[in-house]
Amino acid sequence: MKQFLTAAALVVSASSVNATTIDFDSNFGAATKHGDVFAAFDFGGGITGSVSVFNRRSNSVGEARIFDTTLSGTSDDDLEGPFENALLSGDIRTFGKSLIIQERAGVADSNADDEAKGGTITFNFDSKVRLDGLVYLDGERGVSISTGSTFLGGFGNGGSGDHLFRIIDFTGTVAANGITSIEVDFIGSGAIGALQVAAVPLPAGLPLMLAALGGLALVRRQAPRRA
Repeated sequence: MKQFLTAAALVVSASSVNATTIDFDSNFGAATKHGDVFAAFDFGGGITGSVSVFNRRSNSVGEARIFDTTLSGTSDDDLEGPFENALLSGDIRTFGKSLIIQERAGVADSNADDEAKGGTITFNFDSKVRLDGLVYLDGERGVSISTGSTFLGGFGNGGSGDHLFRIIDFTGTVAANGITSIEVDFIGSGAIGALQVAAVPLPAGLPLMLAALGGLALVRRQAPRRA
């Protein structure tokens, strides 16, 4: 986890000033706990918005829940860490709080459990962001990530599994920059272990240009009219 987040942070700092990279565990913080419903977010750095969920089993609106992978004795032991990299044997990592599609809506926090038939979690951002990466946990049937009608990446059936994780890297993906929504389609069970998103700053000269235009408008309003 630490290695991937550090790499993502380096990409952000090299490519854009004022960008903020977030991951679920650090930005959820102590104010949230295992089983909490997750409907809106403010990750700081101008990254705010809401989530919408579709549960494929019930064919209806669903719940996104926080699942703390550091716990034991939960309703889903497949999501209890640590996890091993599905593509790199021996790369074992711990993840904290993750995000799941809740199997049954309205149940107690202690019954947080991911939906085996999957569904979608859509992140709706209030301003444009750049998607740098996503970590998916326990997803033997795969996951698909898109923005609008544009497919960004993912993996298919057999690409991961119980107690395994996959890193999906979007750095350099043009279509993942300047977007306002991210749809994560859980083909089966699983959880989002981390989501690296950076705020897209204004072009360097734009604030100065807007300030100049504002000053010009003020001068025009204050200029005396000739008879």
